[in-house]
Amino acid sequence: NQFLRRICAIPALVFVACVAMPAFATNVKLGGIISAGYDDDTAEMAVGQILNLDSVTSAGLRLELWAFPAPYAGGSTATGFQLATYSLAALHPGYYYQDVVTGSLPLTPPPAGKYILSILLTEHSDPSAGAPYVPVDHFNFEPTYTFTDNGASTVTPHVGLWWNPSESGSGYALDYKHGTLVVTVYSYTVDGGPQWYIASGPIVGKTFTATLNKVTGGQCIACAYKAPTLAGNDGTMTITFTSSTAATMTLPGNRTLSIVPQDF
Repeated sequence: NQFLRRICAIPALVFVACVAMPAFATNVKLGGIISAGYDDDTAEMAVGQILNLDSVTSAGLRLELWAFPAPYAGGSTATGFQLATYSLAALHPGYYYQDVVTGSLPLTPPPAGKYILSILLTEHSDPSAGAPYVPVDHFNFEPTYTFTDNGASTVTPHVGLWWNPSESGSGYALDYKHGTLVVTVYSYTVDGGPQWYIASGPIVGKTFTATLNKVTGGQCIACAYKAPTLAGNDGTMTITFTSSTAATMTLPGNRTLSIVPQDF
């Protein structure tokens, strides 16, 4: 299996193998970068790691994308709607799956409304036929996403550099795939220094809303590599598309501007 790795490659986690655990492998965890995207009829999930920190082999595992009216806090899923699933084989103690990407999965959209999207890691409670999968870990996405009766997304934005022609010097790189929009913002601090932001999430109907995560401390152009760090956020970005090549953007401070792809 191309995803499978052994935890002993991560020294900080080796001590876990010495801890006594119950027979059911409940200590299976999500880790690394976790993301999901969807469009009208498909969904995709990506998880950096799935780790078995237990002392026994897990049962069969599954990644499940859910929509809940409030952030999922464990336990019953009765209030939610299962959107997509992806199965994985049992995981031996001390091993982990690395960089799991599900590819396109059939999407079952929930009823129209606003939801918190969550990825649940579930485990087969009993190998016998018909036995349920039970949640052992989860990850909630922010912010709230809106589903409509006619599908999840009705616009596909042009991929590339967008801008407001009257505000040369600032730009917005848009990348769109599998229902997920990623926006990189090239901006400045109040004293004129450069400042990058990154925001990602689905386009629902014709609207994208996501947190503007601040990125600082990266590599200078002539320096050895230094990983940038996330330094909080400066609020929320909303982009409402009127077509694939025209949109209105609302930024923190209620700053609103029209953006279009840059015509080179």
